[in-house]
Amino acid sequence: MNTHQLTKAISDLKFPQWHSDPAKFKADRKFWGEEISKLEKEWKEWLGERYASDINTSGRELIFSRAWQDAHSSGYYEVEGTYEDLADFGRAFLSAAI
Repeated sequence: MNTHQLTKAISDLKFPQWHSDPAKFKADRKFWGEEISKLEKEWKEWLGERYASDINTSGRELIFSRAWQDAHSSGYYEVEGTYEDLADFGRAFLSAAI
């Protein structure tokens, strides 16, 4: 799932609206959060395949964690750009160190 597909899928999910049944709202909110997590997991895998297919799982996790930490407040597209930059930097660093 690329970044455009992710943002479209998330915008199609309706954030639960408050209503008179707090338990129903809580359940709806939990479902919404779980759906977002599933979409983000699929997107994270796509990022790894697209920009870091030559990097092991631990490296991909490290790159994603840093990209998310640095850029998530600016949106998914910014995280994608940061992920790509960090993967390129990691490759260059390892190439220079060998």
